[in-house]
Amino acid sequence: MKPRDLGDLALRNLREALLRNSLTTLGIAVGVASLVAMLSLGVGLQQLAAKRLSQSGLFDSVFVTPRMNLRGMGRAAMPPSLDKEPRLLDEGARQEISRLPNVVCPPLRRAPIAPS
Repeated sequence: MKPRDLGDLALRNLREALLRNSLTTLGIAVGVASLVAMLSLGVGLQQLAAKRLSQSGLFDSVFVTPRMNLRGMGRAAMPPSLDKEPRLLDEGARQEISRLPNVVCPPLRRAPIAPS
């Protein structure tokens, strides 16, 4: 077969199966659009969660209390001492805490925060 004959045959098949070809093209377009939408939604929700968690202040403070301050188990709760000023948890504080007996301090990690 000559290339012209192949081209004519392909065009004739496309014209005869117009509905099938249209539905196939539509299906591919819907599939690609749904993938793009799901990826965009996932990235957007991840950025929103990271922003809200960073703004909540839950992950920038560590409270250390004595064992007797635990409630329950027949122990009386001791009032928290408010005489000391809160201190940043930096490398110096981490090293000081790691020198305490029976304490293990992992290295500090900085999580990337999405720009707001």
